[in-house]
Amino acid sequence: EEIFLKKLDIIKKDSVSTTIGVLGTAHGAGVTHLSLMLAVFMALVMGKSVALADMSGTDCLRQAGIMLKNNFRRKSKIFKMISIYEQADASLLSELMSENFEYIIVDFGADYQKNYGQFLMCKVKLIVGNLSLWKIHYYVEFMAMTSTVKGMDKWIYISPYPDPDSEKYFRKNFGKEILPVPCTPDPLHLGADSMDFLQKLVSRFYKGRRR
Repeated sequence: EEIFLKKLDIIKKDSVSTTIGVLGTAHGAGVTHLSLMLAVFMALVMGKSVALADMSGTDCLRQAGIMLKNNFRRKSKIFKMISIYEQADASLLSELMSENFEYIIVDFGADYQKNYGQFLMCKVKLIVGNLSLWKIHYYVEFMAMTSTVKGMDKWIYISPYPDPDSEKYFRKNFGKEILPVPCTPDPLHLGADSMDFLQKLVSRFYKGRRR
C-alpha cells in the first residue's frame, strides 16, 4: 500500500501543469508573437498538450484566429492544434490549472501593474522587451520597477534581435543575460534559427528539474 501511494504521488506531481507567463516591457514588444512561437514549438515539435491564454486585453489572438480562418486555412489548422483561450481572466486561468495540459502559456501583454499577481504565480516567467537604442528605456524602467520583487533573478529576459551595444549595456548594468529572438516573420512557421532559440529557451525551464 505504501509503494502504491508513493507511485500515486509521483503521478500527481508529474501531472501538474507548468504555467509560463509572458510579459512585455511595453506595447509592441512581441509578447503575443513569442507566445505563439512557444506554443507551436511545444505542441508540434515537443508533442506536448498546450493551452494559450490571452490576458493581454488586446484581443490579438481572437483577431488572428479570424484572419487565419478566412484567408489561410492551412495555417488555421496549425492554430487549432493549440487550445487557445481568448480574453481569459483569473477565473479561467484557475480552471485551466485543473485540466490536463502539460503547459499553460499566458500572454499578459504589457500591463505589469494590472497582471503582476497572476504573473508572479507562474512557474516560468518570461520578460520580452526591445533593446533598440530608441526603446531600451522601457526595459530599463521595467528593471527598476521590479528590482525588489522576490525571485526576479530567476526570470528569463528576452529581446527580438537586440542591438549589440544595448545588450552589453543591459548585461553590465543589470547582470542579466538577454536571449535574442531571431527574426521570425511568421510564428506559425518556425525556421532553423527559431527552433534553436526555442530549444535553448525551453531548456531553461528544466534547469534543476527532472523532465
